[in-house]
Amino acid sequence: MGYPAANGVVNTNAPLTAVTIPVGQVQQPQATSTLSMVANLDAVSGTGTQFPAQVTVFDSLGEPHVATVTYQETANNTWSYSVALPAADFASGKSTPITGTMNFDANGNLATIQPAGAATPSTVGTAAGDASSIALNFTGLADGAKDLKMSWGLLGTSGTPTISQVDTASAVSSTKQDGYASGQYQSFSIGTDGTVTASYSNGQQQAVGQLALANVSNLQGMKLLGNGDYRTTLASGTASVGVSGSAGLATMQDSALEASNVNISAQFSQLIIAQRAFEANAKSVTTFDTVTQDTINMVH
Repeated sequence: MGYPAANGVVNTNAPLTAVTIPVGQVQQPQATSTLSMVANLDAVSGTGTQFPAQVTVFDSLGEPHVATVTYQETANNTWSYSVALPAADFASGKSTPITGTMNFDANGNLATIQPAGAATPSTVGTAAGDASSIALNFTGLADGAKDLKMSWGLLGTSGTPTISQVDTASAVSSTKQDGYASGQYQSFSIGTDGTVTASYSNGQQQAVGQLALANVSNLQGMKLLGNGDYRTTLASGTASVGVSGSAGLATMQDSALEASNVNISAQFSQLIIAQRAFEANAKSVTTFDTVTQDTINMVH
């Protein structure tokens, strides 16, 4: 029993329920809605220099598409960008790239962007009116999936641009996107806090519940029901239920077998006593049998 999870989010305020492992289930695909990349563009590469970068994204059916971002230096501190999917990915057989311009300041930081069709550049930042992303919308996919609507994030967790321009070779150090294909259930694990996490063949993990722990004020007062089950009594007090690691409750350990909690010395002592009692009783029976047999022989 534990707390339920909806879409991978555990609700510890909900009533306890049975935690279900999704054996045999298929995780539905998720279309890419955001993507980002950490990249540097060579500041002295020269006008006309192109630098392509790629990131794989997914549509609503879980089909992967390779998005190619092509940067081209058009002037000092100025680069154009073009984002396109392969022509074969569209029902029309034609790919229309999404284009625009990026401008960098004297320190190589991304300062402004101007998507094609925009009247004026937008400052890149977190202040009101600043741009923090670029809209990437692709329609008419050949596989019949929904239109692929994505947001190209330009800022990192610290609020600074992830694309820079300094005097070093153009390169992409990392890319991120939040889409994935469908996946088959493979296994599960349990964290120290009791969270049950299912793993799928697409590399995704999702919480399916969180095991609950309980404690009572007097453990010795609980009643043994058998098969390792106990119930509370007036002597034990009411059970206090919560998550592991909180309110004095213990933590959990995954993939571990609990050792015996029996007092081995006491059990062996009782075994020896029982064995000796059996031997004594057996000798008594043997002696009685011998006496009886001798008495019968005397009668004959």
